[in-house]
Amino acid sequence: MKKDIPTHDPHTGELNPYYEELVGKKNPLTPKVIPMDDLYKKDKNIEKMPNQKWHQIISFIKSGIRIIGYILIPFDLFVAASVLVFSEIIGIVEELV
Repeated sequence: MKKDIPTHDPHTGELNPYYEELVGKKNPLTPKVIPMDDLYKKDKNIEKMPNQKWHQIISFIKSGIRIIGYILIPFDLFVAASVLVFSEIIGIVEELV
């Protein structure tokens, strides 16, 4: 009769230290180790990444214009709508930076 070898302790969740010795295979629950060099490799597409500083600055400007647009709603709906549309145009620019 063949018995199943547990991969881990069901009570503590710890890996079975004898699994590989008993089964002859690596424990499938063993965490994968990523070499440190792979973590720090430069991304080949780094030049295609957005500029975070400019993205943040434009985002703040867009948010300020939106706040002004919402404040203007009770006073002049056409001007408020125009300001909000302008803030959306700035949002498009923000995504291109």
